[in-house]
Order: sequence, then structure tokens, then C-alpha cells
Amino acid sequence: GAGKFSASLGAISSSTCSECIAGKFSPGASAMCLPCNCVAGLYCPQNHSSSSGILCPMGFYCVGGAADKQMCPLGTFSAIIGSGICSDCVEGKYSTMAGAVGCTKCQSGKFSASRGASSESTCIKCPANTFSPASGAASIATCASCEVGKSAVPGSIVGDTVHSLCAEEKICEYGVTGPFEFLFSDSFTAYHVLACISSHIML
Repeated sequence: GAGKFSASLGAISSSTCSECIAGKFSPGASAMCLPCNCVAGLYCPQNHSSSSGILCPMGFYCVGGAADKQMCPLGTFSAIIGSGICSDCVEGKYSTMAGAVGCTKCQSGKFSASRGASSESTCIKCPANTFSPASGAASIATCASCEVGKSAVPGSIVGDTVHSLCAEEKICEYGVTGPFEFLFSDSFTAYHVLACISSHIML
């Protein structure tokens, strides 16, 4: 049958027929399989009956000819069918698995200037006293500086209650050094003082 071949003369049973391997085809009633001649983006799967091949699936790339489909390597992806190449994950993203159909964004508070990254470790925390609310940041330039009188730990996100913020309207007099801890209110518009050394005036 189509996609199979048999080198046995005078065979009377289909059990003598073998399937063509990937990259080869048989239109039927053949003594051998022939190499496919696919264009880029197509391939011949096992037991195929045509030299033209079929579309390469997502997560793979197909160089054409008689070559089988290949999984996209780490740090790359293919989100379309019929692709002859895999694309690198752009800056701010990474892919930790072969055959990916997309890339994962770096978390908010981090950035990555690496292209084709294959590990989350390429996502670097924004420095202390900066923050970044956006995911998939591609540059340290996305890490915005805190306002004067405010601070943030490395990898901070705007609106995150883990921030340690010195609210400008809450300053202790007489040279108090702190540290002072502040949290966002429910409305995220005001700040509450959690600690201030006693006997000192709070403005």
C-alpha cells in the first residue's frame, strides 16, 4: 500500500510490507522507498505516500529535503505551523524546554537583556531602591528609581506590600535612624507607620 514497500519477489502476504521511515515515501506497490524532496517548512513523516510532505508542526522546524522535523532547542520557539526555523526568545523572556511554542516572561521586578535565554536565572532582580511593575522587562532601564525619601528591596514591584517605604509625611525628628517599616493601605494610596521609636515626635 501507499507509504510502504516490499523487496520480496512473489510475496502473497501484506506482512512482507514495511513502512517507509521519516524522510522517505512510497506511492504504493513499490520495492523501495524514495527520498522526499520537501521545501523548507515541510517534512515527510513515517509511512508517507507523497514526496511533497506535510506542514511542520508548532514547536518544531523543518529544513526541507529528506530531513525529518526537529524540535526547537532550548531558548527558542516556533508558534506557527510550516516553519523552517525556530525564533530566539527575545530579551525579557526565556524557554526552558525543547519544542516550545512560546517563551516565558521574566517576572515583575526583574529584567533580562539576554536573547535566546534558556533559564529563568537570566532574569535579574532590579537593584535596591528601584522597582518595576512590568513583566518581561528587557533592560535595567525599566527599573524605575524610588521617589526621594522612599526605598525598596531588590526585585521590588510597585504596590507590593513587601516594600519598605519611608513615607515623606512620616518623618521622626531628633535624628532617629530607624529602621522604619511602612505598609500600603488597602487603597494603595496612603502609608501606615508600623514602628517609630517612642518619645520622638512624628510629623
